[in-house]
Amino acid sequence: MISIVICSKQKNLRDQLVSNIAETIGCPYDLQIITDRASITQAYEEGLALSQHPICLFVHEDILFHTKNWGAILVSHFKKNSQLGLVGIAGSKSKTFIPSAWWDCPEEDKVIRVIQHKPNGSKEDQNQGFGSEKIVEVAIIDGVFMALHKESGAHFDQTLTGFHGYDLDISLAVQEKGYKVAVIPEIVVEHYSLGNLHQGWLSAILHVHRKYKHVLPIHFGSAGIGQEFKNLIQLFKHYVNLVRKNS
Repeated sequence: MISIVICSKQKNLRDQLVSNIAETIGCPYDLQIITDRASITQAYEEGLALSQHPICLFVHEDILFHTKNWGAILVSHFKKNSQLGLVGIAGSKSKTFIPSAWWDCPEEDKVIRVIQHKPNGSKEDQNQGFGSEKIVEVAIIDGVFMALHKESGAHFDQTLTGFHGYDLDISLAVQEKGYKVAVIPEIVVEHYSLGNLHQGWLSAILHVHRKYKHVLPIHFGSAGIGQEFKNLIQLFKHYVNLVRKNS
């Protein structure tokens, strides 16, 4: 019922995740492991083409699933809502016009259910933004876990090079097709790393924002003009830091 696509770079992480999936998913699935590709969008689009089931899940290889029978939980959400196109486990109810990371939003707009490891060796059980809700509509999800309903017709942008910005791009592509993006709390995932905001990230974010400037901003939460100014300042800081690192 679910196809799983992994863009893999480290065999030890991949093998650990493959074993974990087999032990926890609890439903029929096929697994597409793509290696040695120039970009994550290339790997994910190839995996999407090879996938055998209507729901295609794209996950990072440095995760482990804690929830048993999580495959049935995921499938049930798509069955209940025919307009649901993309499901994640972390995201934001708002996306500003100013280029920014998904977490550059008011705290009350963040929707997350992840056990996240920190650079100092600690880990944090992040669980916010749900209340009594089992699903929350958002503007953008994080790329660690992205379940795409193939009937949405959304695809990964092959002009987006590198390994950043793909989550923002597919979130906006799904909505442009008329489908909804949402975050759910029932599937608990442990994530062992944090992303790096370097020049590749900035270039990718600028690319996607130029592409979707006709649909941004998107607000299902509280973000407004104040957040636009905050993100403009943050964008300038990112640029200055990159200049300093490369000088």
